Amino acid sequence: MSEKQRGYFERRRQDPEYAAGVQAERDRIDAIDRLIRQLDAERERQGISKAELARLTDKRAEVLRRLFTSGDANPTLATVIDVARALDLDLVLAPRTATRG
Repeated sequence: MSEKQRGYFERRRQDPEYAAGVQAERDRIDAIDRLIRQLDAERERQGISKAELARLTDKRAEVLRRLFTSGDANPTLATVIDVARALDLDLVLAPRTATRG
Protein backbone atom coordinates (compact mmCIF):
# COMPACT_ATOMS: atom_id res chain seq x y z
CA MET A 1 0.00 0.00 0.00
CA SER A 2 1.39 3.39 -0.94
CA GLU A 3 1.91 6.24 1.51
CA LYS A 4 -0.86 8.15 -0.26
CA GLN A 5 -3.29 5.24 0.22
CA ARG A 6 -2.30 4.90 3.88
CA GLY A 7 -2.95 8.59 4.42
CA TYR A 8 -6.34 8.31 2.74
CA PHE A 9 -7.43 5.45 4.99
CA GLU A 10 -6.09 7.17 8.10
CA ARG A 11 -8.16 10.25 7.26
CA ARG A 12 -11.23 8.10 6.61
CA ARG A 13 -10.83 6.37 9.98
CA GLN A 14 -11.20 9.75 11.65
CA ASP A 15 -14.79 9.94 10.36
CA PRO A 16 -17.02 8.39 13.08
CA GLU A 17 -19.52 7.03 10.54
CA TYR A 18 -16.78 5.37 8.49
CA ALA A 19 -15.10 4.00 11.64
CA ALA A 20 -18.44 2.56 12.81
CA GLY A 21 -18.91 0.87 9.43
CA VAL A 22 -15.43 -0.63 9.57
CA GLN A 23 -16.07 -1.87 13.12
CA ALA A 24 -19.43 -3.37 12.13
CA GLU A 25 -17.77 -5.29 9.28
CA ARG A 26 -14.98 -6.47 11.61
CA ASP A 27 -17.58 -7.69 14.11
CA ARG A 28 -19.42 -9.59 11.35
CA ILE A 29 -16.23 -11.26 10.16
CA ASP A 30 -15.27 -12.17 13.73
CA ALA A 31 -18.72 -13.70 14.38
CA ILE A 32 -18.46 -15.88 11.28
CA ASP A 33 -14.94 -16.92 12.24
CA ARG A 34 -16.00 -17.87 15.79
CA LEU A 35 -18.89 -19.97 14.52
CA ILE A 36 -16.75 -21.81 11.97
CA ARG A 37 -14.03 -22.45 14.57
CA GLN A 38 -16.61 -23.86 16.97
CA LEU A 39 -17.99 -26.18 14.29
CA ASP A 40 -14.50 -27.32 13.37
CA ALA A 41 -13.57 -27.92 17.01
CA GLU A 42 -16.68 -30.04 17.46
CA ARG A 43 -15.90 -31.96 14.26
CA GLU A 44 -12.44 -32.72 15.63
CA ARG A 45 -13.81 -33.58 19.09
CA GLN A 46 -16.12 -36.13 17.48
CA GLY A 47 -13.26 -37.55 15.41
CA ILE A 48 -14.96 -36.83 12.10
CA SER A 49 -12.70 -36.09 9.16
CA LYS A 50 -13.49 -33.29 6.73
CA ALA A 51 -14.03 -35.92 4.04
CA GLU A 52 -16.54 -37.78 6.23
CA LEU A 53 -18.30 -34.54 7.10
CA ALA A 54 -18.55 -33.80 3.39
CA ARG A 55 -20.27 -37.16 2.89
CA LEU A 56 -22.59 -36.54 5.84
CA THR A 57 -23.61 -33.13 4.49
CA ASP A 58 -23.70 -34.14 0.82
CA LYS A 59 -21.17 -31.38 0.07
CA ARG A 60 -18.05 -31.58 -2.05
CA ALA A 61 -14.98 -32.28 0.09
CA GLU A 62 -13.21 -29.14 -1.17
CA VAL A 63 -16.14 -27.02 0.07
CA LEU A 64 -15.68 -28.33 3.62
CA ARG A 65 -11.89 -28.09 3.47
CA ARG A 66 -12.14 -24.48 2.32
CA LEU A 67 -14.74 -23.73 5.00
CA PHE A 68 -12.43 -24.84 7.79
CA THR A 69 -9.09 -23.68 6.40
CA SER A 70 -9.79 -20.44 4.56
CA GLY A 71 -9.09 -17.28 6.49
CA ASP A 72 -11.99 -15.55 4.77
CA ALA A 73 -14.74 -18.16 4.87
CA ASN A 74 -18.20 -16.74 4.27
CA PRO A 75 -20.47 -19.79 4.15
CA THR A 76 -24.14 -19.72 3.35
CA LEU A 77 -26.52 -20.21 6.23
CA ALA A 78 -27.67 -23.45 4.58
CA THR A 79 -24.10 -24.81 4.70
CA VAL A 80 -23.71 -23.85 8.36
CA ILE A 81 -27.01 -25.55 9.23
CA ASP A 82 -26.07 -28.67 7.25
CA VAL A 83 -22.74 -28.93 9.06
CA ALA A 84 -24.34 -28.34 12.47
CA ARG A 85 -26.96 -31.02 11.81
CA ALA A 86 -24.32 -33.50 10.66
CA LEU A 87 -22.52 -32.87 13.95
CA ASP A 88 -25.80 -33.29 15.87
CA LEU A 89 -25.79 -29.64 16.94
CA ASP A 90 -28.53 -27.03 17.17
CA LEU A 91 -27.83 -23.44 16.27
CA VAL A 92 -29.23 -21.16 18.96
CA LEU A 93 -29.57 -17.39 18.95
CA ALA A 94 -28.63 -15.61 22.14
CA PRO A 95 -28.53 -11.94 23.08
CA ARG A 96 -25.19 -10.24 22.71
CA THR A 97 -23.54 -9.30 25.95
CA ALA A 98 -22.98 -5.71 24.80
CA THR A 99 -26.09 -3.56 24.63
CA ARG A 100 -26.82 -1.04 21.95
CA GLY A 101 -26.62 2.60 22.90
